[in-house]
Amino acid sequence: MPKRHFGCIIDHADTDRLLGELRHPLFGAAAPDLDDTGDNKLSLIYLSVIKYAGKNVYAEEAQTTGDCTSKGTNNGADGSRAVEIHIRNEPEVWLARSASEVTYGARQHGGQGMSPSVASRFLNEHGIVARAKYGKIDLRKYDSSKGTNWGRRGIPKSILKVADLCLNWIMVRIMITWCVLNAVEYSSFWISKSRIDKNKWRQITVS
Repeated sequence: MPKRHFGCIIDHADTDRLLGELRHPLFGAAAPDLDDTGDNKLSLIYLSVIKYAGKNVYAEEAQTTGDCTSKGTNNGADGSRAVEIHIRNEPEVWLARSASEVTYGARQHGGQGMSPSVASRFLNEHGIVARAKYGKIDLRKYDSSKGTNWGRRGIPKSILKVADLCLNWIMVRIMITWCVLNAVEYSSFWISKSRIDKNKWRQITVS
């Protein structure tokens, strides 16, 4: 039986702290102009990602540790920027998909797993790092050991400086289904993490 990795750590207290830190923590407040704009529309955001990253983009980085939260968060950022370039024709350069190891390294502990709130806070305060070589640090290929080690001792300052150049993400919480439709189908927000809590509210981090 293949080895399973369990990496999502739900931290309600930290999620509340993150929402208190954000300027517009809820989607309805962050994008009031999108009310009902997603009705009867279909958005296939992943096609924009495939256009730049290749058709095997979601299969070529098989998980080797409990870093699914960082992967989901980075996939969200990659989806948003792919749409900005492909659909919105914004003056950006794709370069490469983002390195999830950097986000995973922000979890501040040496064990497996990461809270979605911690991953979201990192992208909100810093940003993504494209897969490339930065001096002696080679992030061109997925290597979970880098994120694992950085969780223990911290992300190298040289990599944080690169992340700070890509600070351009909006993190909000979506509480009801119509907001999901408007976020995805009209504005091409990418839903990167979701779950249903005991009260059946859908809590989703988008970028």
